[in-house]
Amino acid sequence: MTDDGYFSGASYDPETVRFFDVAHEGAQIRTIAAHTQHLGTLRGAEFRSIVILPTDQVARAAAEMVIELISPLPWPMSVTDKLPHFVGPLDLVIVVGERADADWASLALISAARRGATTALIGPGRGPLNEDAPADTINFPIPPTADGASPSRYITGLLALLWSITDDGVMVADRLHELADAADAELEQLSPERDATVNPGCALRDFTADARVIHTGSRIDQPADLPASINVGLAVARCAASIWSTRGLSGEFLEPEQVPVVLERSQESSASDDIFYDPFLDGEKSLVSLKVIVWGQAQSQLPNSLAMACTDTDTSDLVCAVQLLTRAFAATAYDVSKED
Repeated sequence: MTDDGYFSGASYDPETVRFFDVAHEGAQIRTIAAHTQHLGTLRGAEFRSIVILPTDQVARAAAEMVIELISPLPWPMSVTDKLPHFVGPLDLVIVVGERADADWASLALISAARRGATTALIGPGRGPLNEDAPADTINFPIPPTADGASPSRYITGLLALLWSITDDGVMVADRLHELADAADAELEQLSPERDATVNPGCALRDFTADARVIHTGSRIDQPADLPASINVGLAVARCAASIWSTRGLSGEFLEPEQVPVVLERSQESSASDDIFYDPFLDGEKSLVSLKVIVWGQAQSQLPNSLAMACTDTDTSDLVCAVQLLTRAFAATAYDVSKED
């Protein structure tokens, strides 16, 4: 396909167009990393609290994922839909999300700045929200060719802000570049030109075709007197469910303890068990199957399930999370493979 054909629409390929935003995930992270040199004012700040205001569902899920992955934190953090009354000079207020016309978020940034709070925006890079932000608001750019939501931008933008409070800018940039490398390595495997036998994203999309989908992970059991461990699978599952549902695919998150119960009830309500079903009067009755994606596991013993794990078991929790979330995002771009 030539570039002219792509942009003119003469050879319009919906799958390639949908994958365009996904293909920028690595670049989104590198753009955040390049901007860390402007975050020096945060170094050593003693914030009373950090307030995150997401403007959309995926941004909220990304914020909650970041908090889960890097907890415990030295500051109280909240994810909320409105600016708390207590916000003042000792607080950091972050607006994150893709909506360019979120008037309430614009007013929240302006109000927080007037109260003396430090403000930051991880937004669309254009539009009223970006234009109305106070002059001293930390504002992250986006790659010039990117257009659309980016879970990786939300996650790494938040990480850049939080890390910059306690760590040197070079160290923060190096960590972000490591995450960008992980996203790019995953994207090489996720190219739409690769079929489901070698593309884990395509395999994921094909597995869930025409099905109701549950996203879950496995809970890590440990003694109560030990610090809580990071559960990458559950963190990714929550965020992946939001990404899928906002991009038109079936996807809801369930705690792992609830999944067997739901699977059992689904089997009980099958058409073969419906005593009132008459194939002559009701016609052919098609059932929507229930499929389970288990994130952060190499294998799953659940029926009708597919395990999704990182390719390298020695990676850090954050690297693994970025890889898996990139895979979840990419799966929403593919068409279901046609059978030969």
